[in-house]
Formats: sequence, structure tokens, C-alpha cells
Amino acid sequence: MDFNNLPPEFDDHELKPSAERFEAMLKGEERAFFDSETLEELFDYFIAHNKADLAEKVVDMGLRQNPFSAIFFIKKAQLCLAKSDISGVFDWLKQAEILEPHNHEIPLTKGSAFEIRGEYQEAIQHYKKAEELAEDQVDVVYACLGNAYLEWGKFSQAIYYYQLFLKLNPQDNAVLDEIAWCYAQLPDWDAGEAFFQQLIDEDPFNDQAWYQLSNILNRNGRFEEALDALDYCLAINAKHQFALYTKANVFLNMGKYKDALEMLMAAHQEDSKNASVICGIGVCYEKLNQIDEATYWYRRSVETDRLLADGWFGLGICSLINENFLQSESFIKKALEINPEVEEFWYSLSEVYENLGFFQQARTCYEAALAIDPRFMEARVDFAILLAGELQNMPEALLVLNKGFEFHPKEDDFLYRYAGVMLDWGFLIEARDALENALFLNYDNHSLFFDYSETAMNHPDFIRLIETYRS
Repeated sequence: MDFNNLPPEFDDHELKPSAERFEAMLKGEERAFFDSETLEELFDYFIAHNKADLAEKVVDMGLRQNPFSAIFFIKKAQLCLAKSDISGVFDWLKQAEILEPHNHEIPLTKGSAFEIRGEYQEAIQHYKKAEELAEDQVDVVYACLGNAYLEWGKFSQAIYYYQLFLKLNPQDNAVLDEIAWCYAQLPDWDAGEAFFQQLIDEDPFNDQAWYQLSNILNRNGRFEEALDALDYCLAINAKHQFALYTKANVFLNMGKYKDALEMLMAAHQEDSKNASVICGIGVCYEKLNQIDEATYWYRRSVETDRLLADGWFGLGICSLINENFLQSESFIKKALEINPEVEEFWYSLSEVYENLGFFQQARTCYEAALAIDPRFMEARVDFAILLAGELQNMPEALLVLNKGFEFHPKEDDFLYRYAGVMLDWGFLIEARDALENALFLNYDNHSLFFDYSETAMNHPDFIRLIETYRS
């Protein structure tokens, strides 16, 4: 259970005098009596203020005054949960269950214990039991079910329960972030777009719905529409925390680096200590090929936040561009120490190792990148080229490359790359079929074929095929 999600009736301001009286009583400065309901509220208050020691004293007083009240046994279990003392959780809940077997907080707390242990199926069973028993706090159960399914990697089920929570808490923007993240993990991004569009139709002034819609449109490459959504978001809430930064990101994706830089500089004036904004400025200068400026801003970003992985990665890329491969390796490995789950970091490190002639290390990096994101097209194609070339393993190279059809069956970007590589490897029939399919899908991208084939100009029949589709 997340102690930060306090019940809606929790009033921090009203409880402050009671909390001060409780602390004064502990110091012996005054005598005081607190009824059971006040002690429950004080428990929530002290937990919210990160005073677990005082919360435990509240529970101990509650148990002395009310030895047959299940709620204080449950709260004792919740304190054990906060300390990851799972055996203690179950010991206290056993006693609570004897006193009040139908209290929904008992299976809810058990579910949290199993979730901490990574036993998601058990956790969900207990959460569903809590759902059956809960009356006025079923929304908390829905949130717990959503979190458990998310951690389990079952994103569709997580979305279902988060949406149930949202129906009961329509003003909760945090759950929109969770829903958006879950949709981003699914192959069908259209469903996410439809969901946020429906929220906007119901409430056109929902700035967070506009913001999340912009993220989906940005990922789908619909940049102009993403900018429109962000403009609506900022018109509703000019101080939206992430909209300006995201708008700069859209400009970056559009190749409008000066526009992105202008927006990030404005954001930097508003918040000069925001390491992500500082890092974004570095990205803009890198894209504008002003590597010294980019290095300066990347260095400033990691000075502001030593744990900003993107800043270290940016320094690594600048070193790679300057062909300082050992320094690049050091910076990118630092980024990976902070966040090993970014496929782009592994992919760039593979390029560093290839330049250093460390081909087995490069192989390991490609494998790591594809394990994180098997749809990472550039990594897949470059890995296959490494296998066929420096590692002299054509059978595995073909396996890796052909597996790309599972993830990009009708994507011209992949088909052009595939055709170019297969042509150079001598697989003329497969190369021609892929090239023709790519030309049918999108002729305008055919330069990719030449980017990935060193021998294309030696095959006039392939050139004629491209000319056939020109008209």
C-alpha cells in the first residue's frame, strides 16, 4: 500500500494541532487523550510526514487502548510492510483476521506484501478479495490492481483497473500518466489515442489529456498534430510542467533544432536548475553539429544532476563524434550504470566497440539493445552486418535479420535496409522482393536502399526497378 495515497477525508491542516499535542505528550509536556478515530488519522498524518517512528507510537497507543480493534493490528502490519518485514506483516494480519475477518484492508495489505516479493498472481488474488469486501474505498483497490498488473508486465489489465480508478477519481492526473505509459508498451498505440481523445471530448479543458495525446502523436510521427495538442495544453495551463519540454522534443523529432533550442532556452530562464532542460539544450547543439557547445551543456547537466544518465550519454556521443573512443566508452558506461534499460545507450556503445575493434563486446551490446527493444530496427540491421562481416557468422546474421519481419512486416524503412544488406550478401531474389515491396509502400524513402548497399550501382536491374516506380 502506498502511504502517500491518503484517504480523501484526510485534512493535514486540521490534524496538525492534534499531532503537536501528541508529540508534546511523548515529551511529557502535557497529558492528553486521543480516541481511536483520532489515532487512526494521526497514523496517516505521521506517515505522510515521513515520521514512521511517531506513527509506530500512535499504533502502540491504539493497541493499548483498543486491544480488540483490528485496525491497529492492520496498521502495525502496514508499518512492517514499509520496512519490508514481510513475515511481520503476516504475523500482525493473522491477529487482525481473528478480530475482523471481513475488513478489506487485510487482503489489501497481504496483496501489497506479495507484490513486494514479486509474487504478482498471489498479490492480485488478494487484491480481488479486497475488491469484494471494500465498500467506500474500492478506488484504492483498483489502483493497487493496476499497479500490480503494471509491474507484472500485463499492461492491458493494468489499463482496465486504472480506468476504473479514474471513473471514481476523474481529477487524478497521476493515473493518466500510468495509463499513458501502459499504452506506450502495447503495439496498438491507436487505442491510447482514442482513449485520450475521448477524455478530451468529455472535458476539453483537461490539460493533462491534451499533453498525453501529444506524446502519442509524437511517437507516431504526427508531429504537427502533436504540436497542436501541446498548444491546447499550454493554453489551458501555461505552467504545465512538461509541455514546454515536450514541445521542444517534438521540434527535435521534426529536425527543427533551432526552434527546439529557442524553446529550451526559454524554459531554462524559468528554471535554471532543471538538469533535463540543460541536457536538452546540449542535444540541440549536438544536432546543429556544434559539438563544443553541446559538450559544455551536457557537462553542465551532469554537474547539476550527477545521476542524469542522458547527460553522461550526451558526453559519450560528443566524444564518439570527436573519435575519442575510450572517453566515449567511459561516459556511456556511466550512463548505463545509472540506467541500464535504455536501448540507445547499448546501441551507441556497440558502435564505440566496433571502432575500437572489440567485436565480441559490440555483439554483447547489440544483444542487450534488442533484448530491451526487439523493434529497434537500426540495431537489428547493424548487428546482422557485424555478424556477417567481422564475426563471419552468416547463418546467425540471416536469423537476426529475418527476425525483423516479426516486428516490421510492412515497414518500408526495414524493407529498404533489408534489401540493401541482402543484395550485398548476394541474396538477389530476396533483395529484389524486399525492394519492390518497399517501393510499393513508399517510393520516397528509396535512398535508404543505397545507404545500406555498397554494390547497388553494380546492379542495373535494381536501378531499373526503382525507375519503374518513380512515376
